[in-house]
Amino acid sequence: MNSSEHSSSSKLKIGLAVALFATAGGVWYWFDSTERESRREADNAVAGQVYVVKCEACGKTFEMPASDYLADLEPVGVTCALCGQRKAVRTRNADEFDRDDFKAEAEKFTSTNDIRLAVEAADAEVEKLNAQIAAAEASGDTGAIPDLRKERNRMNARIQALNYRWSELQSGTP
Repeated sequence: MNSSEHSSSSKLKIGLAVALFATAGGVWYWFDSTERESRREADNAVAGQVYVVKCEACGKTFEMPASDYLADLEPVGVTCALCGQRKAVRTRNADEFDRDDFKAEAEKFTSTNDIRLAVEAADAEVEKLNAQIAAAEASGDTGAIPDLRKERNRMNARIQALNYRWSELQSGTP
C-alpha cells in the first residue's frame, strides 16, 4: 500500500468514526429529549415555590427553592444547608401554615359553640378568598393570586386548629 492509499484509508476511517460518533450523539440527544422535557415541566410547575425543609440530623429548619430541592433530592433527602448532611426533607410549602401556628389561639375557646361560630366565620372567609382567586384568574391578574392563596392557606390552617380544639373539648381533653 502506497502512502497515498494509506492517507486516503486513514481519512476514510476518521470520517467514518466522526460520522458514527455524531450519529450516536444525535440518537442520545433524541432519546434524552423526553427526560429533558419532563425536567423542564417539573421546573415550571414549581417555579417560584419555596419549600420549608427540616434536617433530621441537626433538627434545623430552613427554606429552599423548590427547583433546587428537586434537583438535589435523593432517597435519603437533600443536603442540609446548615450541617451539610444529606438528611433534610420537605415538611411543607413556605406559603402553607401548620395548625400548630394557631394552637394558642384555638386553646382560648372553651365551648364547642364558640368554636363552631369561629369555624363558620373562617369558612366564609375561605369562600370569599376562593371567589377572589377565581376572579383574579379569570381577569388574568396573576400578581394578586399568590398572596390570596397564602391567606387562604392561613385560614385553612386556622380552621384545622379550631377543629382539633373541638375534638379536644368533645373528648374532655384539655
